[in-house]
Amino acid sequence: MLYLQYNVCGIAILLSGCFGNKPEAPKPKPPFTPSTLDDKARGITITSSKPYNCKIVGESEGYEEVGNTSGATKQKMRQGAINQLKNESVYAIKEGQKVMIAIAKEEMKCRIKTEVPSETNKKKMETKISEVDCTTWDPIPANADIISYRIYGDLYDCGQK
Repeated sequence: MLYLQYNVCGIAILLSGCFGNKPEAPKPKPPFTPSTLDDKARGITITSSKPYNCKIVGESEGYEEVGNTSGATKQKMRQGAINQLKNESVYAIKEGQKVMIAIAKEEMKCRIKTEVPSETNKKKMETKISEVDCTTWDPIPANADIISYRIYGDLYDCGQK
C-alpha cells in the first residue's frame, strides 16, 4: 500500500509539469527613438557643402544603432546620427563660436536574409544572413532590416556668433 502511495505521488509530481503554465510569448521590442540633441548643440548648422568664410578645424562622426528596438526607418536613423554628430562637435570648438558641419559621407548598414541552395543538398534551401551597405536603397526591402547609420562631417569654425 505504501508503495502504491509513493507511485501515485511520483506520477502526480511528474504530471504537474505537463499541465503548468504555458511559456510566455516573446515580448515585443520597444519602438526605436532617435538620439536626442543636447541643448549646447542646437546652434550647430548642417550643410551639404563647404561653408564660405569659415576655417576647417577637424572632422566629426555621428553614429546611430538600432539595438534591440523595432520600427527604425532611414529618416529616424539619419536624424539620430545627425544629432550625435552635432553633440560630438560641441567639444571641438570654443564656446561662442559659430559652428557649421559639412556632411562628407553617409553610410547605412542593413541585415538582409536571402534563401540560397544548401551546400550539402542542392535541392534544399538555407537562409543566409549578411550585413550590407544599403545607403542607396529606397525603399528597404521586406527581407532586410536597418542596423546602423553613420555620418561623417567636416567641422568648420565660422567666427563669433
